[in-house]
Amino acid sequence: MSKFVRAAAAAAALLTASPISAQTQFRVDLSPPSTPRRDVAGHVSWIGERKPPATTFDWDRGYGAGTIGVSGGVHWTRNLKLEFDAASSSEGEVYEQERIDVPGLPYPVIRALEHHYQTTTAGASVVWQFLENQWVHPFVSGGALLVRETGHVEAPQEVVGFAPPRSSVVLPAVESGTDITYTVRPTVTGGAKFYLSDRVFIRTDFRTSFSPDGSVNVGWRTGVGFDF
Repeated sequence: MSKFVRAAAAAAALLTASPISAQTQFRVDLSPPSTPRRDVAGHVSWIGERKPPATTFDWDRGYGAGTIGVSGGVHWTRNLKLEFDAASSSEGEVYEQERIDVPGLPYPVIRALEHHYQTTTAGASVVWQFLENQWVHPFVSGGALLVRETGHVEAPQEVVGFAPPRSSVVLPAVESGTDITYTVRPTVTGGAKFYLSDRVFIRTDFRTSFSPDGSVNVGWRTGVGFDF
């Protein structure tokens, strides 16, 4: 009888331990074992800038440009991060109508002026990162952006002809000097990081900034980065 009792007790112990062992062996943990403290990314983007009505006529107030930049962040917690970024854009154009009064004509002569803009930016933001898994990290952020904008105006020489007896009028070429302005803009960003491995990710986001003069900038960024 004692042998039978010992065998039954051993079988019961094996049956009790088997689910626990199997659960331990096949458990899936979506949370990373440790949170990286920093990340960096390189990105390209397309921005659209809408200038205020005071600088150009309503029919053409916006321009588009490409940018290239980098960003880096430091985690305070799993979800909270301080991030810095810098970028430089290609040149964008906005066209404005110039009205020129010509003696002897009852109406002004109109020609187009080309406004060229290029920006270099440096920003800082506080990022809140949702979820705690290894695959995707949506995030939102708010911060400030220092914008260095260079601009100049140009127009080619034009000859405006009239029917006789009026003679032609030569409009001289326009080439202004470079105007440089600095502004600080508040920014709002939303996007996500998609992980290709434990440390490498694709990042994409949309960012909007607002200038004190009424300009509005919207940009779509995408790039590749890694945690460390």
